[in-house]
Amino acid sequence: MRTLLLAIFCWITASVSAQQSTMVFFTEDEAPFYLVVNGIQQNLEPMTNVRLIRMNAPAQYRVRIRFADSNRGLINDRVTLEPGMEKTWRITPRTRKGQRSYVVRAMNE
Repeated sequence: MRTLLLAIFCWITASVSAQQSTMVFFTEDEAPFYLVVNGIQQNLEPMTNVRLIRMNAPAQYRVRIRFADSNRGLINDRVTLEPGMEKTWRITPRTRKGQRSYVVRAMNE
């Protein structure tokens, strides 16, 4: 009986921990930024690479990227996270009609 209860406890623990994932955001040109996820700022100082662990998944998150250099503008986007994965997004410059802006692109899982 103890073995069965232990096995059930281990299975439940593994199932719960598998529902959490990791998010990584970085800039290609090493421009420091603040990351805001669902309205909560994630880093106190501007960084070029932000890694968030133990994020609930599956889920869709609203992200806002605010650069330390305000001339680079803001990015507002939505990203999706799958359970038990580490997903990386790169923040990359884009030029359109002579205007330079930045976009978030999924890189890998």
